[in-house]
Amino acid sequence: MKGCGLLILFFLFFLRSLADPGAKEFDDARLKVIKKLTGYDPRQAFQPIPTGDGAEGESQCIEALRKALSPEGKDLLLNFYSLSGKSINQLGKLEKCRDLPETEYVILSVTITAPIMIGTCVPASCNSPSDFAGLQKYIDSKINQPDVPEEYWLRLDVSFPYQIPKNSAGTGTIITLVLIGIITMFGIVGSITQYIPFFRKPQSDPNGNPEKSLNNLGLVFYSFSFSNNLQKLFSLKNRGEKELRVFNGIRVFSICWVIVGHTFLYAAAAQNPNILTFRQMMNKWYFAIVPGGFFSVDVFFMMAGFLTFYLLTTKMEPKRGCINFPMVIFHRWFRLVIPAGFMILLGNFIFPFFADGPFNSFYWDLKCEKYWWSSILFVNNFVPWESDEMCMSWYWYLANDFQFFLISPLIIFIYLKNKAAGYSVTGALVLGTIITNMVITNHYKLGIFLAIDNPANFFDLIYFKPWNRFSTYGVGALFGFMYFEYKKDTKAKEKSEIEELRPSIGTKIIIAPKHSSFITYLYFLSGLLLVTFFVFIQTTWFRSQLNTNPWSNISCMLFNGFSRPLFSAGVFLIILPTFQNRLPWISSFLGSDFMVILGRTTFGVYLVHYTWIIAWFADARQGMWLTNLTSWMTILGIVPVAFLFAIPFSMFGEVPFMNLEKHFLIPKPPKKTEKLMKETSIDQEELKDEFETDGPEFNLKGPRFKTSIPGYRISKRTEVSENDSLMNNSSRFIKTHQE
Repeated sequence: MKGCGLLILFFLFFLRSLADPGAKEFDDARLKVIKKLTGYDPRQAFQPIPTGDGAEGESQCIEALRKALSPEGKDLLLNFYSLSGKSINQLGKLEKCRDLPETEYVILSVTITAPIMIGTCVPASCNSPSDFAGLQKYIDSKINQPDVPEEYWLRLDVSFPYQIPKNSAGTGTIITLVLIGIITMFGIVGSITQYIPFFRKPQSDPNGNPEKSLNNLGLVFYSFSFSNNLQKLFSLKNRGEKELRVFNGIRVFSICWVIVGHTFLYAAAAQNPNILTFRQMMNKWYFAIVPGGFFSVDVFFMMAGFLTFYLLTTKMEPKRGCINFPMVIFHRWFRLVIPAGFMILLGNFIFPFFADGPFNSFYWDLKCEKYWWSSILFVNNFVPWESDEMCMSWYWYLANDFQFFLISPLIIFIYLKNKAAGYSVTGALVLGTIITNMVITNHYKLGIFLAIDNPANFFDLIYFKPWNRFSTYGVGALFGFMYFEYKKDTKAKEKSEIEELRPSIGTKIIIAPKHSSFITYLYFLSGLLLVTFFVFIQTTWFRSQLNTNPWSNISCMLFNGFSRPLFSAGVFLIILPTFQNRLPWISSFLGSDFMVILGRTTFGVYLVHYTWIIAWFADARQGMWLTNLTSWMTILGIVPVAFLFAIPFSMFGEVPFMNLEKHFLIPKPPKKTEKLMKETSIDQEELKDEFETDGPEFNLKGPRFKTSIPGYRISKRTEVSENDSLMNNSSRFIKTHQE
């Protein structure tokens, strides 16, 4: 079908010349390539049809095209022209073309080092990819010509979007909708269970604590209660340790930065009519903020390492490093797998109905038919090995986070037996990650980012693998050990009532800003310098061609090895002085009540945001003319939608199952602990979720106070100053009557 292919090729260029015979987008190099490949100059209209080596059989498509190009087909040609795209990455009037009986809408995508596509309205008889097969054959015969630059490689893709069946409610959709319906019913019933005698224990108070007055069946429904779970989400009763509230703001800004990076990543690969001028945006210094968003994932790793090692060390130390390891790991897996699995169902069976653009079927190929199981076992960064086949590609973070958590108790056990050994093992793992990144970068001649000859190599070899990402988690772990020592030394000092104790090195590092403005600003400015340096140094990369490596190999090795751990350390140094009530303008903003509430939704935002980005672009009927304003307005639209959707997502796919685990899977504390909890009026919801599953003893986020003073009892835990107990909580005593 070479003759048909050549005729279609000329037909497309003819329509292009009618639109803009003097198109300025074509630089001399591309003009040269196009003319060599086709014998056609896009800047000159009405040229003779280039001929090939001989046409094969005449088809209905050929006849229709010849008729359109003949004087008799003038009206038909103008109809095709008015409904087709007029330039690169323009889709034309696709819906009108689809509705006409004599036309067929087709998208031709030609990859010339970067994908370029055009929506074309052609005769209805040109309705098969075989009608366009001659294009690729002809291009293949010309691409190896001596005067075609080596960096140019071409591939033709033909798609008929309206021949693809629309989304229909299959088995997966029905199962997902039934599951949503069941959870909705449970949520409504759970909101009123405490007032229904059938769900209450005998002689229980309907106005009392539902968790104590309800029977087991009532607790099942109450776990799904919309009113109770929403109240917990927006409650400010439990805001965590005062020093650590700044992490809420860091979470919020980090997840927004993730959305920025992912949105621009999709926008750059979408149908941009100004794909050539879009490159000018990448040359601006402030564009480095976009790829800098990929550092935000490392900030999450750093925070996970810090909180895991601090809290788990606090819990394991009284037990001499022992812990119910299987139960802790199960709790961690259970907490991740339910929302992750729920999002797999929504992303594959519900969200595709939100979009109806010509690229809908292309965008919603989330690769979950074959490897869905690896994404809920959190081994999807290994199986499949190729990132292009990964189910829900952004789940790679969950896999790494879970795998890092698996080895954390062992490292903490070593630390509790020997501090130096614990620091050494953690430091060795961080150093090993740095060296591994440098070795892989050197061996495969990788760049620093996605803009390399084969972006998949960067993902498969560096970006998704745990041995290349542990460094930031390890940096957080080291700071977690230091913070644990600081809290322990502070408690020892209060308990012994001795003015001077010999603090550990970790305590000295954490407490250093307390009495020194110089050290405060040294920490802050050093962290700020690290963060800004590694973000904006990338500007020099993006000012070069996308398919070349502008940096030397040693520069790429150093960047890939050191940028992530040093960036994460920089973020921690910025907020570290706030632990000592320094830089209050940072702590008051990042630790504000508003940030506390938003911070609770960030896990849900991470799971759902990517599908909203896909829906945005999958529903587009035209390509977006990318400018700074349109790009940021798109992002500002996706961010609030992701946060708002994360609330019902948490109500349906996360919080209810955490409640079920707490009520039925976590061992209940012994009576002694229950009595203490009753005396201290501590709500179980204030317990830290991550580490309350390793046995019958609960971590009450502070020392277990007892008093021998007659006539006094502990009634409430309140926040006090920096000289508080180990977990920044204390109890106040009130006079009562002895019973």
